[in-house]
Amino acid sequence: GCDMSGWVRLAGVPTVIYGPGEIELAHAPNESVSLEATYRVARTLVKATERLLEIPVDELRPPSKNSQQVPRNERHSVN
Repeated sequence: GCDMSGWVRLAGVPTVIYGPGEIELAHAPNESVSLEATYRVARTLVKATERLLEIPVDELRPPSKNSQQVPRNERHSVN
């Protein structure tokens, strides 16, 4: 199962759930994931991590109450 809902509910930690597979097959007797889907997700996670590591540390800090920062999704995209 996925335990991320607990982090969101209890700690208010923003989370992203992402992985290979089809939700219709989750926890079913015939649950399976293709190697191609696994590789595709792995490549996407590597790209996203590389892009995250390119962001200057100061931009990763929460903005101060008086700052007028541009939302991150308008500055960086994972393509």
